[in-house]
Amino acid sequence: MKTRLLLSAAFLIVALQCATSNASLIIQRNYTAGSAPTMAGSGNLTSIFDAAADWWELAYHDPNGDGSDFNLAIEYKWAALSGTTLGVHSLQSEGGSPHRETGALIRFDNDGSSSWFADATPYENSEYNNYAEFGSDFGGGLLNTGRVFYGATGDAAGSYDLFTVALHEIGHALGLSSANNAFVAENGDLDIDVTAGGWDGGYAGSVLNTRNGAHLGNASDSTDNVRYTDALMYPSVTAGQRKYGSAMDILANAQISKWHNPNFNPQFSSNRVPEPGSIAVWSLICLGAIGRRNRRRPRG
Repeated sequence: MKTRLLLSAAFLIVALQCATSNASLIIQRNYTAGSAPTMAGSGNLTSIFDAAADWWELAYHDPNGDGSDFNLAIEYKWAALSGTTLGVHSLQSEGGSPHRETGALIRFDNDGSSSWFADATPYENSEYNNYAEFGSDFGGGLLNTGRVFYGATGDAAGSYDLFTVALHEIGHALGLSSANNAFVAENGDLDIDVTAGGWDGGYAGSVLNTRNGAHLGNASDSTDNVRYTDALMYPSVTAGQRKYGSAMDILANAQISKWHNPNFNPQFSSNRVPEPGSIAVWSLICLGAIGRRNRRRPRG
């Protein structure tokens, strides 16, 4: 059973950081087709991918810390993927100072084995009855580690949320990629050490586990597994569940790619939480994962 603790939002909510310039992370999107599979819901890949890319752009509104833009080109498509894989990210180009991925290819499975939910309104979340936030301290202070909608109904029930997978795969292109030289250099000790700088957001000293490759968390380590299962960049997703990027997901990529002034709480929905006044729901002692009874499928 998962233990939850109710505390004042004044102590737990990560403050929304407002843009101080017109600088932007610009994710250039190039849809190169492929045959769309049969999906539940009335949405489509292009609109869902745009929504996911827009969300990440809000997380890094001043990417270089000097008022300049950064462009990341992503090609995305439908393709048959092996086994039970839902999505795959492939680095296409990288470089610069700070060192970052500059081009990516993202593929989504269309071989008929993936039961997709394609939401026409991915920021609206009405298909999910419940919402929870989670947090832990990794040495630099209490950090949000998960934003999860669950209790899916209608078309979302029993299906894998295409929006969540798009958010996850774009997250790889922003830093957490085993092909990214900046990640390889940081991951030599199998974790991400958050250092002080324009990218740390006040969480310098945090140590984020990456023993499971270019993902957050380690499925073979019960302690870290409990802390990380609700993160967007955990390596698997549960059917009937939607995840947004947590502050930990945003911080990990900020450290790897030196994204300045990260916004740990992008405004992602008009009905983001069934608001309990000024109370935030976090899990500080996690003894299980939401929906653990449901099967999980790996993401790239």
